[in-house]
Amino acid sequence: MKNNIFLKYFLLFAVSFSFFAYLQSFPTFPDPDSFYHAKMAVLIRDQGIITDFPWLQFTVLKDYYIDHHFLYHLTLVPFVTFLDPLVGVKLATATFGALLILIFSWLLQKFKLRGAFFYSLLLLITSPFIFRINLAKASALSVIFLLIGIYFIFNRKHWRLFFLSFAYVWLFDGWPLVFILTSLYVIADSLINLSPPSQRDESNTYQGASIKKIIQKLKKYTSCFFRHIFSKPNIKLLGACFGGLAAGVIINPYFPKNLYFYWYHIIKIAVVNYKDKIGVGAEWYPYALGDLIANDSLIFILLIITFTVFFINFIKYFSDKTKQQSLPREQKVSTLASTFFMLLFLALTLRSRRNVEYFIPFAVILSAFALNQPLSLFGKYLLFAKNWWQKRKVLASILGLFFFIMIPLTIGQNIWSLKNLFSAGYPVDKYKKISEWLEDNTPEKSIVFHNDWDDFPPLFYYNTHNYYIAGLDPTFMYDYDKDLHKEWVDITTGRRPNISEIIKNDFRSKYVFVDKDHVALENNLRSDGNFLMVYKDDEGKIYKLVDNQ
Repeated sequence: MKNNIFLKYFLLFAVSFSFFAYLQSFPTFPDPDSFYHAKMAVLIRDQGIITDFPWLQFTVLKDYYIDHHFLYHLTLVPFVTFLDPLVGVKLATATFGALLILIFSWLLQKFKLRGAFFYSLLLLITSPFIFRINLAKASALSVIFLLIGIYFIFNRKHWRLFFLSFAYVWLFDGWPLVFILTSLYVIADSLINLSPPSQRDESNTYQGASIKKIIQKLKKYTSCFFRHIFSKPNIKLLGACFGGLAAGVIINPYFPKNLYFYWYHIIKIAVVNYKDKIGVGAEWYPYALGDLIANDSLIFILLIITFTVFFINFIKYFSDKTKQQSLPREQKVSTLASTFFMLLFLALTLRSRRNVEYFIPFAVILSAFALNQPLSLFGKYLLFAKNWWQKRKVLASILGLFFFIMIPLTIGQNIWSLKNLFSAGYPVDKYKKISEWLEDNTPEKSIVFHNDWDDFPPLFYYNTHNYYIAGLDPTFMYDYDKDLHKEWVDITTGRRPNISEIIKNDFRSKYVFVDKDHVALENNLRSDGNFLMVYKDDEGKIYKLVDNQ
């Protein structure tokens, strides 16, 4: 049996890795930040921990930079050392993604949930999830940490949770998620342990008007709820998580500078978000519910089935406890906690689409817990389905044919869309020739004025000889100087003519890079009279401010 399990794990990893390696085989990156992560791994390999970041001169990162993906970049070092860095990052991404699928299956097996292999395969055919974890980012490792974290939380492994929380701070600046999940589990555990007032209490205490009875009853439930939340086992669990996170923040190569960065990046960018004021990255914009359902239709079909079973069997616990004796308390707590997790990540995804990488696996985990009913209960469902089928043969046949056709089509469409997304990304040699020219023909540390914030990662990868205007997120520049940011946007969009003095004085630059898409900016450079084109290729041009010689 053990050999069979290991064989299943091996096959699952092999299938996942092969699929992800195929997606990574295209000589492109779907996201420009991949170049940044590859370069950071190379810099850490060659120089050690990077504590200063002068390459973004007009952003808050110039003074308050921390590598909030430090542990991720550290894991990339072996890959970028023995292979070409960009190839190494692709191999690492496929490996971490396959490891995530393996850990997901392992987690369901550890909880003794039926259908672990099926649920794992379901993840492989969900395109938004596969797309996100196959970006050369910390996404896959972040989800792995949270999956292992909920295993420690559900089993109250205090010291393991402490060290995982510590490491998660060094991996990803979304580390508050661990404490939120721990808190939601404690709340679920406390709700399940609510005990209704005894008959004696009701007869002796709740005398008078019905409203008074309801208030007294609510007080009793509330008191019981908070007693359980602040019970010793729950305080130990919360303390282990909080202690690990606090230790990770303080025992940190960037302390205390990281405190400002966490406030800025977690609160200002992730929570407040300036997407209504400036053009931020696509991943920060909301995921419309209709689009989310359309793109993850199989997941939502599974959730519909899940909540049908949930309301039939689980909610009865609160109305008639005797009917739920077949479900162990641990399963009730795990199912309710998983419901909270799913709803949390659904809300986050509807706010920012980047969170879909968490919503999908936690939605499947909820289904795995809720549908892990005793076989006797499944027998009742099957009998009900059989009777319904016999009474409505025509409708049932139409539904069966619909799913028989639509499920393969959905899977095929998901795989095809992934192929198109990865094949149409940023070429791995993006701006390579431009960067080489700049390195060979401009003074060291001279500032290059470029036309968009997402130009920075490939320019930075191929050329750390120069400094740049903005990158990684436009909010870093917006918060540094709102007026300067507006000035930069007006120039790059062509709304401001006569730009030579502004570029020379406000941005301290004499070299302007403009790509083929910014026609209005190039027209202004030509009409200004103070710029000379000194380089040209298929990707863009470089203009030099000639009156600065």
